Amino acid sequence: MANSLLMTRFLPSKNRLRPVIKTSLGFYSVLIVLASVIFFIQEENSHQMLFISDVQQLLLVFVSGFGAAIVVVFLCRLLEQHVVWASHLIHDLRNVLGDLNRKETIYLAIASGLAEELLFRGVLQPAVGIWLASAIFSCVHIGPNRSWNVWPVMAFFAGLLFGFLFQWTGALVTPIIAHVTINYLNMRSFAKNTPRHFQPLEGF
Repeated sequence: MANSLLMTRFLPSKNRLRPVIKTSLGFYSVLIVLASVIFFIQEENSHQMLFISDVQQLLLVFVSGFGAAIVVVFLCRLLEQHVVWASHLIHDLRNVLGDLNRKETIYLAIASGLAEELLFRGVLQPAVGIWLASAIFSCVHIGPNRSWNVWPVMAFFAGLLFGFLFQWTGALVTPIIAHVTINYLNMRSFAKNTPRHFQPLEGF
C-alpha cells in the first residue's frame, strides 16, 4: 500500500489528471446522475431506449453512430485546414484544453458525451422536441469571445444530428456513441497538434 502511494506521488505529471480535468469530470458525473434519474422517471420505456433488442438494431446502432462520427470529424478537419474562422476556433479550443494526455481524453470524451446525450436527447428531446432540444444544446455552447461565435451554430447542427440518430434507431446508445467518438477524435487531434507555447490570435 505504501509503495503504491509512493509510486503515485512520483508519477510524471502527464500521467495524473490535472485539477481542471478533475473539476470537469466531477461536473459531468453529477450531470450524468441527475439526467439518469430524470430519464428513468420520465420515460416509461427508458430501458428500450438504452438497451439494444436484437442483432439488426445492434448493427444499425454501431454503423450509424460510428459512421456519423467519422463524417463529422472529417468535416472538422476540412474546416480547420481551409476556413479561417474554424482555425481560430480550434486554436482557442486547444488553449482551453491544453496538452491532454490519452487518459484525460478518454475520460472527458466519455463523460461529456454520456452526460450531454442523457440530458439533451434522453430527457429534453422527448419532452420538447428535437428542434428546441438542439437549440438549448446550442445555447450551452456559447463561448467567451468572437472566435467562439460559430461554436453554438455548429452545436445546433450537431444536436440535430444526434437527435436524428436517436429518433431513427430508437436507441439513445446511438448518439452517445457518435458524441463520444467525435469528442475523443477531435480532442486527440487537438492534443497532437498543440504547440508548446500558445500565441493567442488577434481579431477574427
